[in-house]
Amino acid sequence: MPTRNISLTREQDAFIARSVKSGAYQNASEAVRDALRALKQRQTEDNLKLKALNQRVPGSSPGAPTIFNI
Repeated sequence: MPTRNISLTREQDAFIARSVKSGAYQNASEAVRDALRALKQRQTEDNLKLKALNQRVPGSSPGAPTIFNI
C-alpha cells in the first residue's frame, strides 16, 4: 500500500488520536482513509447536485429563474 507523509493541525491530530483511543479505528491510517472516503462521497454528491442545477427544466425560458426544492 502506498504511503504519504502529511501535516496535520493539532486539532486534527487530537481528533484522530481520540478516534483511535475510543476504539472507532484501530490506527491513524484507518481513520484518515475513512475521512478520505467521506470526502470522496461528499464531492460526488456535490457534483450530482451541481449537475442537476445546471440542467434546463423543460418549458422554462432561457434566463428565467428556476426554483429547486433541495
